[in-house]
Amino acid sequence: AEKTNLASIAATYDKMDASSAGKILANMCTAGGDETQSGKKDGSLDDAVKILHYMTERTKAKVLAELAVSEPALAAAFSQRLKQIVEGT
Repeated sequence: AEKTNLASIAATYDKMDASSAGKILANMCTAGGDETQSGKKDGSLDDAVKILHYMTERTKAKVLAELAVSEPALAAAFSQRLKQIVEGT
């Protein structure tokens, strides 16, 4: 069920311009900021990475390029996490 939901969200982001999609993903990672420093923040980063994973390659590249300008550390973190994704069969 989660995979279907993430793929659906990714398809929606694919239809947005890269700048808007990047801002939403960046805000997902910073939402809740000081409230909890443990699992919640990492969970949001993981969700953003999963959404990126299900986006088309072209859109994913545009979003990461946009983020590299405004949030270079976050773009790097996304890239590092993307290479670690392993889908179950």
